[in-house]
Amino acid sequence: STSDGERISAGGSPQPVIRSPRHLSRFDKLHYDTSSGLYQLIGSPLAWMESLQLSADWINATLRDEQVRDVAAGERPVVVIEDSLTLRLNQMTGDTLRAVFDAQGDLQLVEFNANSELVYHQRDEEEQPDGAVRISSDGIARVVFEGGEVRQLEGERNIDGFYVPESPQAEELRIQGFRWDPDLRPIPSAPPERRFSVLYLQFMERRAIQGRLENRDEKPHRDSTSTAPSSGIRTIKPRIPSPDSDF
Repeated sequence: STSDGERISAGGSPQPVIRSPRHLSRFDKLHYDTSSGLYQLIGSPLAWMESLQLSADWINATLRDEQVRDVAAGERPVVVIEDSLTLRLNQMTGDTLRAVFDAQGDLQLVEFNANSELVYHQRDEEEQPDGAVRISSDGIARVVFEGGEVRQLEGERNIDGFYVPESPQAEELRIQGFRWDPDLRPIPSAPPERRFSVLYLQFMERRAIQGRLENRDEKPHRDSTSTAPSSGIRTIKPRIPSPDSDF
């Protein structure tokens, strides 16, 4: 444990997974610091966020307000992002990685500190595949994201690159250490809105039961001189769907 919080470890067989509506991961061993919100994934972990896959020897992720805010990874981590329209695989690697997310958990920046290599597949004006660019850099390389899409590529020191026209060779470009494992991706958990809906219906069910019990204990009273019907409250029992059902 730490001075301000507890350190929790997990691991074993079968390989543990972390599931959330937006972030998924597999790993051999995990350390979690409750005071800092730091998750340390060890043993060739894999992590996914939407169309992005990250593979590395280790991954450190910091959570704030229940959202991933910062990720670091090494050694020679590999990021692969499937293009949402062309399904081409954009690829990035470097000595170590730093990724930054905004308050909503959306990816803003991926930065490799040195010896970076990138493969980026372009689109034409009709959003069709239009060849690929391969870039290497001795210094820092940055990839800026907007709305889940790559918007800007930056490199520092001894930048080298070339363009491959649209062809099977362009589609098959791969960086060193390339890895793409969609079959290993865990099934996401239910989104927060659906989990909240189930909890709310369960709460309403408990209130309905409590109301029926209270009405049963009360004796009905009616004024014999009054012609108006007695008033009462009708409780309707809501149907509680299973967590796996659709709303």
